Amino acid sequence: MPLRTICLLLLMTLAAAPAAFAQAAPRTPESEISGAWVVVALAGGRIAPRAPPKIVFNGRGFGGSDGCNQIGGDIKRIGRGRIAFGQTIATMMACDTPIMRMAGAFHRALKAARRYEIAGDTLRVADARGNVVMVLERTR
Repeated sequence: MPLRTICLLLLMTLAAAPAAFAQAAPRTPESEISGAWVVVALAGGRIAPRAPPKIVFNGRGFGGSDGCNQIGGDIKRIGRGRIAFGQTIATMMACDTPIMRMAGAFHRALKAARRYEIAGDTLRVADARGNVVMVLERTR
């Protein structure tokens, strides 16, 4: 067998080796909710079609928009279907009344959140009694 063929086979084998030995990263609650989500249902508020609340989870923090203002904060607790958000910071822009009502309902939902459940690309967030306070869909 020519040396060139042997080298080519060796390179192909080495290139495939990492994939063969790679292990999937362990699923953590943080990785499970990681990424961008848009609110599609909100207890106590209607969703404004042109400005729905959006949230991006990144590790133990989050950022996004309440539909009017930019928001950010930390996740105090997550795991085993439980979640609690820390204090949320937000810009202080004024928007039309319906948007402000929706933003207020979104902030109340974040504050009330104690449980979560993911089914496919849908994230349901509930309060301590199990009442769903918001439903989000993963965005691509």
